[in-house]
Amino acid sequence: MKLALLTCSGLPGGDKDDRHLIQAFQQRHVDIEWLIWDQIK
Repeated sequence: MKLALLTCSGLPGGDKDDRHLIQAFQQRHVDIEWLIWDQIK
């Protein structure tokens, strides 16, 4: 499964507080893709 998380251009890889969220998804074999919301057309 793949999941897109939205972020802004100032934090292209998410915020440092997101690491627990990312780890939880990875433990469940969910691939994360960061999408920068202010660059989506």
